[in-house]
Amino acid sequence: MHIMNFSGFGRLAFGISFFSVGAFAAANIYETLEDNFQKSTQTWVQAQNQTSLAWFNAGPGKSLLEQEVSDSLRSGGTLAYSNIIQGKIYANFNRILKRIDADRFAAPEKDWEEFLNISALENLIGPGFKYRDRNCFLPDQVRCLISFSVSGSDKIVMREYDRTIQNFVSGGFELPLGKSTFAWFDADTILVGADLGASSVTTSGYARQVRLWKRSDPIANAPIVFEVPKNYVGLEFKPIVTSKVSTVLIRVFQTLWKTEIYGTVSDPQGFRTFPIAFPKSVLDFNAVGDTLIGYMTADESVGGTVLKTGSYVEIPLTEGSSPSLAYFLDPSLYPRYVLQAATQDRLWISFFDDVHGKLATLQKVSGSWQLNIINMPKFGVVGMKAGDAFGDQVMIRHSTILEADQYYRAEIKSGKPVLTLVAKDTPHADPSLMSVEQFKAKSKDGTWVPYFLIRRKADIGKAVPTVMYGYGGFGSVVHADTLNTWFPFYLKSFVSRGGAFVLAGIRGGGEYGEPWHQDGIRMKRWNNFDDFFAVAEDLIAKGATTSKQLGARGDSNGGILMGVSMTNRSDLFSAVVIKHGLFDMVRYTQMADAGPSWIAEFGDPADPKELAYIQSYSPYLNLVPGKTYPPVLMTTATNDDRVHPSHMRKAHAKLMELGSESIFYESAVGGHGRTDPGYRKLESAMELQFFMEKLGLAI
Repeated sequence: MHIMNFSGFGRLAFGISFFSVGAFAAANIYETLEDNFQKSTQTWVQAQNQTSLAWFNAGPGKSLLEQEVSDSLRSGGTLAYSNIIQGKIYANFNRILKRIDADRFAAPEKDWEEFLNISALENLIGPGFKYRDRNCFLPDQVRCLISFSVSGSDKIVMREYDRTIQNFVSGGFELPLGKSTFAWFDADTILVGADLGASSVTTSGYARQVRLWKRSDPIANAPIVFEVPKNYVGLEFKPIVTSKVSTVLIRVFQTLWKTEIYGTVSDPQGFRTFPIAFPKSVLDFNAVGDTLIGYMTADESVGGTVLKTGSYVEIPLTEGSSPSLAYFLDPSLYPRYVLQAATQDRLWISFFDDVHGKLATLQKVSGSWQLNIINMPKFGVVGMKAGDAFGDQVMIRHSTILEADQYYRAEIKSGKPVLTLVAKDTPHADPSLMSVEQFKAKSKDGTWVPYFLIRRKADIGKAVPTVMYGYGGFGSVVHADTLNTWFPFYLKSFVSRGGAFVLAGIRGGGEYGEPWHQDGIRMKRWNNFDDFFAVAEDLIAKGATTSKQLGARGDSNGGILMGVSMTNRSDLFSAVVIKHGLFDMVRYTQMADAGPSWIAEFGDPADPKELAYIQSYSPYLNLVPGKTYPPVLMTTATNDDRVHPSHMRKAHAKLMELGSESIFYESAVGGHGRTDPGYRKLESAMELQFFMEKLGLAI
């Protein structure tokens, strides 16, 4: 999900239910469904799952759809998640992380050096643990802090691993399950923020204290060297290692959209921190040499001068330094900053121009920063991993809606950026048979909302079964977050059979920069919904589909959008899918630890004015007797500790009581955005079958 992560659901289809309506009322089942550990909750979930699986298994395309989804999930080349560190490319070969000199990237796999065997690590730590990430001590990378999740949860355990002996370090660093953050400070010391009790975490469940933990000492004895107020969101570490500097910075989130940055230093007086005078609207930053450079997401005063959104600010990485304007990336020309990666002498930037991905470099020449834009194909998204801080290379992934993903090694030759194609995926459908068009729909307040319509060329001019996807939150660009995840199986299994798919870039997202985001959150949330409805109406007016053929899909934050679509515009949609979605917005801050961290996005239910506004749209509150709702499929996971599964449980239970058609499935494995492969295949095939059945597309 795009909701922040540091290191961000009625009667079932056949009218069968485990509890009667009277039993729900007598047992107050809605509230008890918020308790994962209550036996009645577990029994209820198992009963709903059995009925839902019976529906799915009886469907005409179960095996075929599961196979097609599996094929789509297996795609994504070896270099899909590669990066470059100290001149070597790291890539995942069937769960074995390998590396090779960057200029030898085309060598056969047998020539690559094994770095970490992920499956072996999971076997070493034991059943139920899944590899999450690594943090290896530079430059030799022999000792690594390895994090593992349990069934996809946001919580992790950490163990120190020695690559030489291929085993965990006896008496090494080790953290129990929790929302921890950590970074190497030196070979025998780490900085750690861990859940060691209520006083050590924020109200959102993230670390608020930093401890300086030396090898062989119990963590309880490690001194607290830094802490933030309990009502902040949390903190994390950002190691900075370049040819000119090696240090660890602390990034503090006051809210999701306001940060503080601190440097760390160990001198004869001991360990201490110092503030780095970045504007609070700098959410992300990188180091070019010994200079930090970051992008401002809001207007803010810097040194007595108000700098605008889109300003890149630089500051030397020394105590007491002052920030200054490096470059202004005019939001009216380049409206959406997305990603940045630093190499030894420049910043690589990925951004959007009218929702089309662009790539550029920002380099300091003769004392001033210069922007160099690199042309990329239309309808694309430019992704990148961390650049080589000791060289000039970075790995680029270019994804388009129809074409196969392409992977490039970007470097500087004769002073100019050069992209060399490293690998290319296999398309999920024949691009020559497909069409992608960009349109704009006029929303209720007159705002023009962009959307992409994907269909077969042969279906242009016809009304066909169509699925609309919307998210509209946290500044996420809708197609940037879908092209490399679940969209491929819609292209392969739905569009190729004669359906259409729509990506709606509604407000609350980041399609046109931070103003677009701000215009769809908190007390402007209805803009988000009105935009989505405007796109649906535009599709119908164009003759591309009909309300009987139109479905809507949303996940996570998009669960709110789907719920409001059900409760307010059931005339537009004939089927809805919600995956791991938010639904009860009156209680969202109380249903999961992370809930309070989202107040900057959704508003505070404890504030009477904001509560009244939230009540006007909260889907769970607005499910009422006497209304007809479209059929809905809801999926979630017991271990989703970001968006609590009870959002979907309670929605399904209430719809069941109201006599509405609902299918619910809850997985015992997987979490939020870290889904077990088996569950992901099942969940994805279920939603395809559901939409095909309800919208009239033959399997």
